[in-house]
Amino acid sequence: MRHAVMGFFILIMLIFAGASIYTAETKTMHQNELDSILGAAMEESMEILTVNPTYSIGKEVEGKELAADFIQNMLMRTTSKSTFEVEILTADAQKGLLDVRVTEYYRQIWGNGKAVARKTVILDDVEGTADKQARRRIAVKVFRKPLKFLKSV
Repeated sequence: MRHAVMGFFILIMLIFAGASIYTAETKTMHQNELDSILGAAMEESMEILTVNPTYSIGKEVEGKELAADFIQNMLMRTTSKSTFEVEILTADAQKGLLDVRVTEYYRQIWGNGKAVARKTVILDDVEGTADKQARRRIAVKVFRKPLKFLKSV
């Protein structure tokens, strides 16, 4: 009887250890997926902005269309069954600036999990090139954790 009780508790400990490892790996997988789809969607949106500018004239409209284009590109790349919360912090098509924070909510064994990523894309002119298409360079800045601001504008 003693061996049966000890075997039962070892089995329970193994189940908890397996579930803990699975939870940690799921968080890593979702964070990596979020980082990769976020970067790829932002770069594609900026390429569309520079190669084939299809946005309407007007600052406010351009920013909304750039943000909508980014969200569409991001959701097309998603493979997981998650809920996304997208915050467009800055979208300026004329300056070539897109700053986005995305929060992904997903199911885990014990409740829900969350992954957060923030990226900024800035189009920059490269000096010394004559071709307009080759003059644009896309710079991506990655923030792993959300930044805390003392004052929001």
